[in-house]
Amino acid sequence: RFSVLGGNPSGLDSYKQAIESMLDDSTTFIKKYSGMVEIPVFEIKLPELPNEAAYQQLISETIHAVKKAGFSNSQLFFEPVRKENWQTTCQHVTSVLKQASKETSVGFKLRCGGITASLFPSVDEVATAIYQTVKMEIPMKATAGLHHPVRHFNEALITKMHGFFNVFGALLLAGEHRLAHHQIKEILVEENPANFHFDEDTFRWKDLSISLSRLEHFRSKLATSYGSCSFDEPLDDLKTLNLL
Repeated sequence: RFSVLGGNPSGLDSYKQAIESMLDDSTTFIKKYSGMVEIPVFEIKLPELPNEAAYQQLISETIHAVKKAGFSNSQLFFEPVRKENWQTTCQHVTSVLKQASKETSVGFKLRCGGITASLFPSVDEVATAIYQTVKMEIPMKATAGLHHPVRHFNEALITKMHGFFNVFGALLLAGEHRLAHHQIKEILVEENPANFHFDEDTFRWKDLSISLSRLEHFRSKLATSYGSCSFDEPLDDLKTLNLL
């Protein structure tokens, strides 16, 4: 099972070319290894667009193209460009995805870091994405930069790195308690591992908790997955925290 990334377009024209290439390559791949592989997820980076109507048209066209290519059952995660108008962009994209979710499986992709400090979104930007996806009940996939459980300062990059406890904890607790934007930020800035608690029945950050059954619900419906280029670092940290 493969998750296919749809390129890195810089504008509307290159976006459409990237989608066409992604679908052509995916079709060829499926035919070549018929019966052995499947593509349940496509991850698509959106160009910057002026308004919600433009996002609605482009996302609708993309969904149509994916279905026409024979991938009707695949889930589509759309990644908006992180710019100065991030809050408005998140509102537009999540609103469009909410409507699209009535007909197909879609989600919101958030890039949480990269190889330079500028690729790490601020706490406010991450909180905005979480707040909007929870509000619209849109699944989120977080990717890149989440190498460690808890937020900390990285000396090589000279920036704070987001923790996957922070990001997913904020998502799950926001889903359970409908947290305000400022409450989500409080979880995201947490740097003390001792404030995250795990037992057989609950996950808790400070006084906010979620039961295992509700956690499983939101993990399948809201906080669906995260991608990382690092495999050993998350495991080593979890062992250090005596969680593995």
